[in-house]
Amino acid sequence: MLLTPKSLSPQLAKVQEVCRNSESMSKELEERLIQKYEAYEENRNNQLQSVVKRLQDHAKHIEEVCKASETMSKTSEEKIIQKMENALKNREEHFKALQERLKDHERKIEEVRKNKMTMSNCSMEGSVSC
Repeated sequence: MLLTPKSLSPQLAKVQEVCRNSESMSKELEERLIQKYEAYEENRNNQLQSVVKRLQDHAKHIEEVCKASETMSKTSEEKIIQKMENALKNREEHFKALQERLKDHERKIEEVRKNKMTMSNCSMEGSVSC
């Protein structure tokens, strides 16, 4: 079967129709791929923005916790210093009280020695006037 120009015409028309269909399908497929890629890019950007926002919120929370911790540390430090100052003051007062008691005790000892000396002097002299 030889192809004649008349028989070529229907085949050529068919080939041209297949080529047009192929081109339109190719364009349609390309458009769908472009749409999918754009949707993918948009979704990816949204996810990245979400992650960045969460990281920023987390960093802000960390900063707030650090500030709160620092404030609590300063408050605790001030309380400890105040307690130490009070303890030191109490120790100084207690030490002064002990020193006074020791001086009183030493005075009494000295008084007893004097009394003992005068009594021993009186008993040696044998006088009744003591």
